[in-house]
Amino acid sequence: MIRRAARTTRCQTASTRPGSPTAGKACVPCTLHEGRGVRPGDPSIESTESCAGHIQVDHRSGGDPAGAGMSGTFHSPEPCIQLHRLPSTEIDVEHRHDFGALDADVVALFDTAERQDFQAGLDWLRLLGDTTCGAGDEVSLLLLRQCGRATAALPLITRVRGGRAEVSALSNFYTSRLVPPIAAGVGVSALAQLFTALRKQSPRPAVVNLAPFERQSSEYTALRDALRQAGLHAYEYFCFGNWFLPAEDHAGRADSYIASRPGEVRSTLRRMSRRFESAGGTIEVVSSPEDAERAIAAYLAVYAASWKQPEPHPEFIPGLIRLCARRGWLRMGVAWIGGRPVGAQLWIVAGGRAAIFKLAYDAEYARFSPGTLLTAALMRQALDVDRVAQVDYLTGDDAYKSAWMTHRRERWGLVAYEPRSPYGAWMLAREALARAAKHALARVRARPTDHTTKTTLTGTAGTTSAQRP
Repeated sequence: MIRRAARTTRCQTASTRPGSPTAGKACVPCTLHEGRGVRPGDPSIESTESCAGHIQVDHRSGGDPAGAGMSGTFHSPEPCIQLHRLPSTEIDVEHRHDFGALDADVVALFDTAERQDFQAGLDWLRLLGDTTCGAGDEVSLLLLRQCGRATAALPLITRVRGGRAEVSALSNFYTSRLVPPIAAGVGVSALAQLFTALRKQSPRPAVVNLAPFERQSSEYTALRDALRQAGLHAYEYFCFGNWFLPAEDHAGRADSYIASRPGEVRSTLRRMSRRFESAGGTIEVVSSPEDAERAIAAYLAVYAASWKQPEPHPEFIPGLIRLCARRGWLRMGVAWIGGRPVGAQLWIVAGGRAAIFKLAYDAEYARFSPGTLLTAALMRQALDVDRVAQVDYLTGDDAYKSAWMTHRRERWGLVAYEPRSPYGAWMLAREALARAAKHALARVRARPTDHTTKTTLTGTAGTTSAQRP
């Protein structure tokens, strides 16, 4: 289970009393204040600065026993860091160390993100935290509030080894896309407060790693810039390729889609369908909660007989199948021969997208190509029954994916280093050197070879030779 972690949080306060550098300023229109727009000249507005500026840091649950303008160490069973602005235009950052009872506005923020990708929802994140985190991994939620309303959230894992802290997104190799819940209109300066608060933790995180993002997404660009604005040294890196099929034009037309596949795929389907049927083979698509346990048993039997390595987190896939069945997302294809499951594919249909999540087949039955037959059957389900807008092969550039998909995009990550941490500074230097060396090597390889090329030009005036270095 996800663990609660009570801790001591140090809070530093920046005064805004008369005479301080931040006194007498007033906020830009706050479009989040009490759910309405606040125009310049509103009596509750006292300045023309951004809500993200001139902040004072306090502690929500511990309070300041000495009053405003003091700094100290406070104790709380549910620690957080809160950043205050003026009463009507405040920015707060909470660092929650559990995913327990969340406020309704926080749940709504995750629900909105889940409509983009099921991996952004609380159900997925809680399952990932409960079944895949190791000993010493601390799951937490970094939450941004603007004018009292939750506007951004970063689910995180903190790992402390040898006194060194590293923070990453709550994601791993099961995650094909990171979609942090960020409300529309939240600026880079506000998001930077999340990482400013993170830098105040003890021990201070030396490395922050967030991945994998859709590189063209607004979240990716905003969080990269926010990391840098908060004083961290952030770099981008390639994660993996992602093959997908825009399916709007194929809805209800699975036959024509399959007929347009490469000849090798069509030939395999014709030959193996006859062989599979002659052996008494059948294909079942499981989607109901009542059949979830039977689907889990079939999948585990196939996986155990396949060529694949054992799952490092054996509780995750069964939990995911149960979750998908409960939410109406489950499309589990199972190929049977003689009452024995010989192939299984887990597809997840949510938000108008069919995600091909897991596949395996019994190596003893490879001659029937159960994987190809299951893909065709589930593609028919996705296009003709579910009528999805997109089919997504998720992670990796495996050669077979291009036979079924038509488009490719990339997933990228962000890694940031804390220059004030010895370990972070060392990792930063190593990163910078590695990138400089790679760039220098690329320039050497791109340099034209140093030899003479002779070109003979023939024309009516005769023949000449032209040379160029």
